[in-house]
Amino acid sequence: MLMGLSLIVLEEGSRELACTDPYLNPKIQLSVEQVLLSPAKPSLNSLSLSLSLSLSHKKEEEMGAGKREIQTSLDGLRDKNLMQLKKLNTALFPVRYNDRYYADALAAGDFSKLAYYSDICVGSIACRLEKKEGGVVRVYIMTLGVLAPYRGIGIGKKLLNHAFALCAKENISEIYLHVQTNNDDAISFYKKFGFEITETIQNYYTNITPPDCYVLTKYITQPQTKK
Repeated sequence: MLMGLSLIVLEEGSRELACTDPYLNPKIQLSVEQVLLSPAKPSLNSLSLSLSLSLSHKKEEEMGAGKREIQTSLDGLRDKNLMQLKKLNTALFPVRYNDRYYADALAAGDFSKLAYYSDICVGSIACRLEKKEGGVVRVYIMTLGVLAPYRGIGIGKKLLNHAFALCAKENISEIYLHVQTNNDDAISFYKKFGFEITETIQNYYTNITPPDCYVLTKYITQPQTKK
């Protein structure tokens, strides 16, 4: 399903697919041969495929030799931009997060970030700070996601590395998350950054199959203090 997209006819045989949502605003030029001359309407799947291909070509062009460097940046999560996170979560995840989730994300301070491609909000990391026995703090990654057209250009890596650096700065040695046991892509991604499967929890999820999850944990090495 293409959410927040509108088709605007420019001329015969050409259409512009533009996002109506303010947080997604790439303009993609789609060539649809004889679209106005044929009674057959292009299917949603074909438009989705064309959109994905066009975005991929756009990304490749911007990353090519001699092209300007892609500008990505991180911004802190605040009350005034909380709606950006809510819109991202709607686009990225098949669940609806409650008010407690957003309160925890805000309370985590600099650990929760929005990622921008130029001026477009395309990804986020939302964390929760937890106190263990003895008052030791650890970081729980509630969600980490990047919109599909902007994956593969290091935005997820930038979000994770920010969290790791902040853990080291705040003397926090443990960061962890839950991953569904059949989510091989996510498991592989996190393992590349030093996460290890430390526990399996049966029936962790409701209304999805399989309901089991892995706990993936990374231990942050604290910098040695010079004497």
